[in-house]
Amino acid sequence: TEQDYPGPVKDLKFEEITDRGVRVKWQKPESGNGIILGYTVRYMVKDMIHTLMEKNLTEDTLSFYLNQLKPTTHYTFEVYAWTEVGRGEANIATIQSGVEPVLPEPPTRLAVSNIEAFSAVLQFTPGFDGNSSITKWSIEAFSARNSSWTTIYEVTDPEASTITVGNLIPYMEYSLRLVANNVVGLSEPSRPSKKFQTIQANPKHAPQNVTIRAFEFTKLNVRWIPLSQQDWYGVPRGY
Repeated sequence: TEQDYPGPVKDLKFEEITDRGVRVKWQKPESGNGIILGYTVRYMVKDMIHTLMEKNLTEDTLSFYLNQLKPTTHYTFEVYAWTEVGRGEANIATIQSGVEPVLPEPPTRLAVSNIEAFSAVLQFTPGFDGNSSITKWSIEAFSARNSSWTTIYEVTDPEASTITVGNLIPYMEYSLRLVANNVVGLSEPSRPSKKFQTIQANPKHAPQNVTIRAFEFTKLNVRWIPLSQQDWYGVPRGY
């Protein structure tokens, strides 16, 4: 098959952080989609595009040491791979020079609103980011179907305080909690939200394996496999 744009680099990390320098490290993309020709590291003082700098590296280079930072200044880094087709999706993170990143703290004050059949809006107050930007929010759910906490939705938005959570099931009671991710790792889960129930929706699918047989001269016998309770997406009212 033909080559394509590569996926994002994995495991973006920062080590050897001082007031003036930092080592940026990463792993090859999980999906190379072709021959990786090299990597590009772009960095700038956070929100100051005129300070943007970039460094192109060979395909066998998986780290880069930068020693021209300003002390106690926030920097945004992005790293991406490229093939002959072009550059892939960048992995982006923000750190502060001179401050070693640590694990983030969990969000607080979770509240659920705008409850629909397949989604709901989760509002929260972010916790301490661990001296590094939040790279991902992981939403975990506890429901009648899952007797343990399960990750159902993930969002990449470092500045988020509201998330529209998808992948919910209609007419299901849920409790949600939130986990923050940064370049060091995962926070502890937040305290669970209050329980809520998604609204009803049309049944998931029509009855299956429908068969029709003649029954006497003027009657038909129709049979089908009933929907399971979870596929009704609400209170059953008949066929």
